[in-house]
Amino acid sequence: MDELVHIMKCKDKYQRFVIPIFYDVDASNVRKQNARFGDGFVELKQRFKHNQEKVQEGTNALIQSANLSGWDSKNFRPESKLVKKIVEDILSKLNRKSFFHLEGLVGIDHQIQKLKSY
Repeated sequence: MDELVHIMKCKDKYQRFVIPIFYDVDASNVRKQNARFGDGFVELKQRFKHNQEKVQEGTNALIQSANLSGWDSKNFRPESKLVKKIVEDILSKLNRKSFFHLEGLVGIDHQIQKLKSY
């Protein structure tokens, strides 16, 4: 949960892309914290009942991420098609973004080539 909160803060602060992937869970269940996903979230809330601020921050991050346009694994079979579509999506977003911001980043060219190979 802490990682998701951090990701969403970076999205807002640095205008980063966030592409949620809903693997074997429906985005509406994440947004509403119900069904099987909700059961796990109830346990998490119970574990952190002494820190309601942290629970609320996590809840907000979940809702915010579930409201983003993302990928749903149940729409792709085999899973390799999902991976291919995600890679294509990321590459198209990277190509739209100015590479001026990437200047001086050590190893970025290698990482982009690695991503393209997937």
